[in-house]
Amino acid sequence: MDNKLKTVDAETLLSTPMSKTMFIVDGLISQGVNVISGASKIGKSWLMLCSGSSKSRKTFWGEEEQRSE
Repeated sequence: MDNKLKTVDAETLLSTPMSKTMFIVDGLISQGVNVISGASKIGKSWLMLCSGSSKSRKTFWGEEEQRSE
């Protein structure tokens, strides 16, 4: 197997342009792996239910979305 660990020095890492963070729910949940955790009965399921059923023209919190077209 030829799977060697590839390392990068700090200077290269700092000079590498990173892509813009994309959000699933604006300003709240970003793309990628997310863990919604907390004490039992605190409202995690309700949070996910509300975020999935929010209106397309409104943000998660019910405010008008700022679109730059």
